[in-house]
Amino acid sequence: MQKTIPIQPTGLLNYLSVVKNPLIKGQNTLFYVSWKAAFRDLILAKKVKLGTIILLPEFYCTNTAARMNSLGLHIKWYSCSEQFYTDPVYFKKYIEKYRPTVIVVFNPLGITNSLFQQKKQWVCALPSNTILIEDCANRLINPKTIKFINENHILIDSLRKVSPLYGARIIGSKNVLDYKPSPTLHSFFFKVTVLILSITFQLILGFSSTFKNLSVGLLLNSIAERIMVYIYTLQPPANLSIPGPHIFEYLSHYFRYSEIEKVKITQVSKYEKLLEKIWKSKLFFKIKIAKRDFKSLRGYPVGVTISHSKEIRDYLRKKGLLTVYELNECLWSKKQKVFLLPLGTHIDDQDISFASKILVNSLKNSHSY
Repeated sequence: MQKTIPIQPTGLLNYLSVVKNPLIKGQNTLFYVSWKAAFRDLILAKKVKLGTIILLPEFYCTNTAARMNSLGLHIKWYSCSEQFYTDPVYFKKYIEKYRPTVIVVFNPLGITNSLFQQKKQWVCALPSNTILIEDCANRLINPKTIKFINENHILIDSLRKVSPLYGARIIGSKNVLDYKPSPTLHSFFFKVTVLILSITFQLILGFSSTFKNLSVGLLLNSIAERIMVYIYTLQPPANLSIPGPHIFEYLSHYFRYSEIEKVKITQVSKYEKLLEKIWKSKLFFKIKIAKRDFKSLRGYPVGVTISHSKEIRDYLRKKGLLTVYELNECLWSKKQKVFLLPLGTHIDDQDISFASKILVNSLKNSHSY
């Protein structure tokens, strides 16, 4: 009998070590309940003025962008190609034109943004006071591998997307992150609510993948997804500083970075071999991934042509591959779609083979093969 395969990581023990990772000299890490909460405190702590310009890529979360608007920031979108590429010359001109106070460079799906590989072409245009945020929401940051471009370079992740933990870390120099969250009684209750819901989500999602009955697995996953969507849409009052749950902050120091990376490298290599056939069809397109990024991916990305996106998604989910289109409402996704296949220590080779088989079989099911 079939089972469901969740994209979201489950099984906390699969991701943690018994050895605590050392602190990195010169770095400061603050732990928040979410990416948006971390961003909110940064903007307020650095006294960013109302109406100031922030640069965002077209492949970006519209919910997060709305939160930025609510903080008084004025968004200017910069373009990115089907492969998430932004021309560094164009990017430099955008910086020179708008002189933004905040710039967000997103590592899409865990892939290193090409702008970081070509930083010499645009860094020279950065105003001295510009805050450069590297959005690592789709990759598990190993603090000891961080290479800052300048002192105003800051990284923010989102642990719920890449691990069974819930929360976000903001990492930067001690001179810039020279503040701490200022929790209140109201924010405490909000944090406890998120803690209870996130644990409930993990328990239900874990159960959904253990049942060898597809109908039961789909039902449990549907419940888990509703909880996750509810957590994600929770909007704390803008005047609240909300640190993440202390237990999650403590556990975040024990990630098995090297083991997780080795597993992902092996899994991505296996997907590359098993899915060769689908790139010949007109339904899918291959997202280019450098081998150095295999270890950093949130999931294995598969591009889908816009005309067949609903057909493909419905088939995969019906067969137990519980994927969704990433950032489905953003500007980039109006031209094409992308979804992720599962990666991580919570799945095994059999799951990789099963997920690949479902995807290959979707070609036979499609009327547009």
